[in-house]
Amino acid sequence: MLCKPWAYEAREFLRALTVGKEIAFTSSHQLPPGEGDIPRDLGNGEVNGVDITNELLLNGWAKVKEFKREPTEDDLRRKGLESEAKSAGRGLWNPHGPKVSRRFGRENGTHPSFSLGAASYS
Repeated sequence: MLCKPWAYEAREFLRALTVGKEIAFTSSHQLPPGEGDIPRDLGNGEVNGVDITNELLLNGWAKVKEFKREPTEDDLRRKGLESEAKSAGRGLWNPHGPKVSRRFGRENGTHPSFSLGAASYS
């Protein structure tokens, strides 16, 4: 079984951006508790003053959801970041495809195997 295309690269980008760093989270909306009465909040996260969502969009590792409402100024700004990543061929928008595909299965025992491709991207 294969992970979604670009899943490995996107996770690695997010890890490099956040692991071991303090994340400031600002809640903008609270959802009803989910499984196990765990509270769920929607909001924005920042690392050293850098908005995580904007950084993911600018580097092509996230997509803006289609709006079911009139887009806000922030929505339009984020759509612009996504367009910039598309134009530059970054991340998901790289025309050469993922560099790494992670395969799970029995072909190499019970451990995952990694297949490195020859494509490069910026």
